[in-house]
Parts: sequence; C-alpha cells; structure tokens
Amino acid sequence: MQLPLPSPSFTFENAAEGEIVHQRCLLLKGSYNSNGAIPESCVVIETTDGRDKPTFPPQTWPVINGRVKAMVMLSPGANTITVVLDDKEAAEPTATRSSINLTYLPLLQTPPLHLAIMVAKDSPLLIDCPAGRYSAVSSAHSSLDAAIAKFRMTAYMWQAMTAEDMRLKGLGRRAFRFDEEWNADTTSLQFVTARHDAALAENGAMRSTAKIHIVRSERTVAEIRSMKCAQQNPRASKPDSLHEYFKEALVLHGGPFESSCQPVVAGLILDTHYSMQEDIILGHAALGSHDNRGISLGIMGSHLTYSWPRFLEEVVPCLTDDRNPGNTVGNDARECGSFWEACAYWPRNFLVRTAYCTKRTCDGVLVTDGETVNEAVWDLRDALSFRAFPHFWLPDDISFSPEARVATPTLTVDPGESQEEACLVIASAAGLIRNVSYLLSNLETRFDRELPLSISVLGLNGKSRMVKNAWQLFASESFIRVRGTNLVLHKQSVASTDLQNGEHANTQFWKWATLLQKRAKGKDGFARATKIDVRTGCILDGAYVYYSDKERVNCGPRIGKWGGKHTFGGHASEKSDIPKNAEIVKVEVSRESYILHGIRLTLSNGTVWGQLDGDQGDGAGFEVIALEPSSDETIVGFFGQSWWGSHCDGLVEFGIITAPKNTELPEAVYDMDELKNTDGGVAEDGKVEDVEDMSEDMSEDEDMD
Repeated sequence: MQLPLPSPSFTFENAAEGEIVHQRCLLLKGSYNSNGAIPESCVVIETTDGRDKPTFPPQTWPVINGRVKAMVMLSPGANTITVVLDDKEAAEPTATRSSINLTYLPLLQTPPLHLAIMVAKDSPLLIDCPAGRYSAVSSAHSSLDAAIAKFRMTAYMWQAMTAEDMRLKGLGRRAFRFDEEWNADTTSLQFVTARHDAALAENGAMRSTAKIHIVRSERTVAEIRSMKCAQQNPRASKPDSLHEYFKEALVLHGGPFESSCQPVVAGLILDTHYSMQEDIILGHAALGSHDNRGISLGIMGSHLTYSWPRFLEEVVPCLTDDRNPGNTVGNDARECGSFWEACAYWPRNFLVRTAYCTKRTCDGVLVTDGETVNEAVWDLRDALSFRAFPHFWLPDDISFSPEARVATPTLTVDPGESQEEACLVIASAAGLIRNVSYLLSNLETRFDRELPLSISVLGLNGKSRMVKNAWQLFASESFIRVRGTNLVLHKQSVASTDLQNGEHANTQFWKWATLLQKRAKGKDGFARATKIDVRTGCILDGAYVYYSDKERVNCGPRIGKWGGKHTFGGHASEKSDIPKNAEIVKVEVSRESYILHGIRLTLSNGTVWGQLDGDQGDGAGFEVIALEPSSDETIVGFFGQSWWGSHCDGLVEFGIITAPKNTELPEAVYDMDELKNTDGGVAEDGKVEDVEDMSEDMSEDEDMD
C-alpha cells in the first residue's frame, strides 16, 4: 500500500508575518516544499481583513517548479493573504492553504506621484490598437476608459516592482505612493463588470485608488502629431515640444499642478499615433526633467498602451502573450515583435517563467532572483538617490538636508601625527554604508604602489566619486606639515573631471599657491589680502589677490609659456574688498571634463561675488562643488593648477588651504615654496625666468579699478 504524500508547505519568501508595508500593490514571492514534485498548476490568492471579510476579488497565479510570484492589492489596515494551492490534476485533488498577516499603512504625509493623461483639444479619445486586441470590433482596449485602466494598473506594477527592488538592494521595502481618490476602481475585472451592472458600491468597486488626471491641451491633434516634434524624427526641429505641451496643459489644469506645489508627474500622451506612411511614431517622446521649484514631469506616448493590462487578471496574460501585433502599430526600436515585448521588458520581475522572445529568438527562461540576469531593475545609484527624496521616505528614516542630498563623497588624506600615521579617509555628508579610513602603510602592504589604485565611492544619496589612482591623493599632499612646528595645514580642491581621473598624466600644468597673508614688501610685518578679483569668462581664467602693501599676486600662471608676465582675461570678472573683520567662509567652483568654468566666494559678513560661468552666471549645466573649512578651521590661502600654454591657461584645479582657527601662522610658513606662486613647478625646462619675483607692484589706480 502506497502511503499518501504529505501536503506541500508554502514559504513566503519576501514577506514576514506581521510586517507593515506602505504601498498598496505588493509583489509577493513564495515556494512549495514537498517530497513529491509539484506539477505546474495554479494558486488562488484570497485577501481578507481582520474579520475575514474579503477585501479584494480572488486572483489566480501560475505555479512553476513549485514557485509562485503574485501581485496582491492591499487595503488600509489588517490584511490576511491566503495562498490556496488547488491541484486538480492530482489523483486525489488537494487544497493546501497558507496564510500571512500584513498591515498596509499608507504614508499620507509623504508627497505623491501624480498620474496624468494629456489629450488634444480635438482628440478622438482613442489609442492605437491592433486587431489582435479586438479594436476592429470593440473599443475595450483602445478607448479613453481603457487607457485610464491600463495606466492605473501599470503604475501599480511600477510601485510593486520598485518596492521589491529596493528591498532586494537592502534599502527597505520603499516606493512612491500615488495621489489616490475615492472612485470606481479598475484594478480587478470584477470591478469593471460591476460598472456595467451599475453595482459599484454593492460589489466593493468603490475604494481609494490611483487618480488619473485627464488634462486637456490647447494643442490640436495635428500639432501633437507634427513631424517637427516627433522624437524619432532625426530632423525634428522641436524635439522637446511635447514635454513643453504637457507641462503647459498641467499648468492650465491647475489644482495639484500649481508650480508652488512642486508636483512630480508621470504623464501619458493619449494622441500618440504610428504613421505607416512615414514609418514613425508621432506624438511620442520619452522625456523627463526635475524642477525642485516647480513641476517635475516625465512623459511617454501611448503607442504601446494597447498591450498593457487593464486589471490584475490580465497581468500574466499580457506578460506572456507571444503573438505578433502586426504592422498597423509601431514596433518601437524593433523590440516589439510580440504583444508581451510591446507591453514591457520587465516580466522577469513578475513571472517565474518568461515567454518566447522574438528579439533574441529564444525560448522563455525560468527566473531565479539573484541569479537570472535581469536588467529591468533600478541602478543602485538611482535607488540611493530616490531614498534621499521625501517621496520614498519611511517613518524611521532620518531626512537629508538639501546639502547632503547633493553632496559628492570625499576622499581625503589625514596626516596623522607622523607620516607613518597618514591615512585615506572616505566619507560622505549623506553617509556611506560605513565611513572608512585606511592607513597608507596598510594600503602599501595590500597593493602594489607601482600600479594605479582605483577606488569608487557611492554615497547613500546616490552620488558617486571615482579616483583612478588613490596613490596620487597622498602624492598631492592634501596636507602640509609646517617644518619645525606641529602645525598641519589642510588642503581641499575641485579639479576638472579629467584631471581628477588621471587623464592628463603627461601634461604640464602650472602649479601655484597663494596665502591670504604675506611678508610686507620693503618693511617689517605682514600684509593681508584686502581684495580678490576672480577672473571668469568662457572659462575660469584665474584670480588676483591684492594686499595691503599694494602688491598683487596671481592665482594661476605668473609668466607666459613664451615669456612675459601673465595677465588674466574674463569678461564676467568681479572684484570685492575683504574687510578686516571678515573672512572667506565658502568657495564654490563649477567644472566640466577638461577645465573649471567659474567661481563664487562668500565672506562671513554675507558678501558674495564671482560668476559660476560667464554666460548665465549661475553655473547652470555644470557641476558645482562647494569648498568649506571644517568648523574648527579657517581659510588661509588658495592653491591650484592651470593649463600652461594651451586652453587659454585656464584653471584645472582650485583649492583652499585651511589652518586651525585662532592660530597665528609661524614665520616658517612664509618661507615654504609650496605656499608661494614661484616657478609653477616648470622651471626645469628653462623657460621661466625671475622666479623669485612672485608679485607685482600695483599703482593706486590699478588697485582701485
């Protein structure tokens, strides 16, 4: 007599009993453990509240090799999720039930993601749809109502996928929430049927669900479908117009799209259309922009919306439909040879086994999370940057300051008490997984000093920094020991990205340094910096420091490569006095790949001067980095490097030299060549003369111009 096999037990793989989740749509994963093989069958997901009252219609999901992936729609409060295995093909049909209790707590205090569909003022209110989706006889997949349902369901899939991806990255189950309203829901087929039966309330279809804003544009269908603004048209004269049209429509719509509300919007263009004659998709653009003072908007066309699911019951069929849509709809980038490929490239997030892929001409694959290649996930840097925004905050999060949100990680050298104690310190204002430091002696033991030591640092705000050769950080002396004393001066700088990454190893630059106090010329005592003229034009040319003894020193080349004193250009240059009771507290520098573009200085009395670029003045389009002393230090000088004999001798590095506050610099400081602008480090080529003459006498007129 053969004994019956024990009932298979179900394990919830990505959720824990009693867990609190904060998004409505949850991607649930689990597997069956049994001595006997579990045939391919299905499970039914039942969702009830704390009193066993159904809160969502039962949903059926496939079981493949004993594994299950299912999307579950939660209701606020207690949710009991029961997975029922119903194997009707077994000799003795069995029904195995496994349950888990979760609490859905919407975070209504966080800003939402808004969903909006833009329609032209003369729109026919239809989307492209092939005959395979019954558009020839029905508008079920091509009407405005269908577009609304598809957009809502797809958005919830974004939410579920994002939360699970963030969880797998160790960032907690976090995702954006939607702007929701009490309305007739469309996330289940039963709700849609209830609408037709005029029984919405009786069938539980009325509930909080993602609001889809229908925003009317003042533009016509012809304007939206113009070849001039078609993103796929290489000769389009206005490729960004659709984004402008959409933002224009949002502003006219008003409500939550008032700029001062700072809304974040995902937008769908209803009147997108594939032109068979031109073989191009009109009225489509995949564009987005972030505006921290207004509307942040990402848009896309509706040309593939026909393939999206309208409700939960259609998710698996839509993601596995390998039929060809035909030639009446756009085959975007030639990647839409089947309905499921037109629907999305993220089935591996939602399915245990994928369908046949026409693009790669290969069969579907069994998906094992963490092993199967899946490119439809967020880049870690993006995921970390999302975590810094309030839309993704969890209740226990510590919020980032605006400065920490954009801060780039730093790699600095701490001199220690001796050369043997020098160490590399890696940190970020937003935090790292852990802030670390490495003794130079330990690094030399672990790595070959003759080979480049590449270090990549990623902050918890998603900002990254890479140094191609960390040995150069020690070689560049990010600290200066004042000979014969215990005083250590620190250096920090902004360098062009090429220089930072070691792209100019064989290029000759003029290296310079300038203190804000020097020995007075021709008399005892010291002369202090009384004025600084920052020279900005198309690039950052350099700066002049004026002293109380009427001398001026260059921050940059002192002598031209072919002889003669070097002077700076700069049509957007600015000069400011430095009162005796004020000090420089911040230096902002804008940069790009090969050069620095501008500079702005701030005094302790609030005075600000300088330009971050010579055009707009605000450094728009460039990376802007701030240099500030630590709370116990003060800026006592500048240093840097400049092109010499090319690129208009512009700056490739500008930095600050800091000393402990209330410390009088010892006499030895003023004798150190590394703290003076002498020969720029290029005297060995014989072209630099009179290297001792580090400054120029300024007449009263020159000093006051």
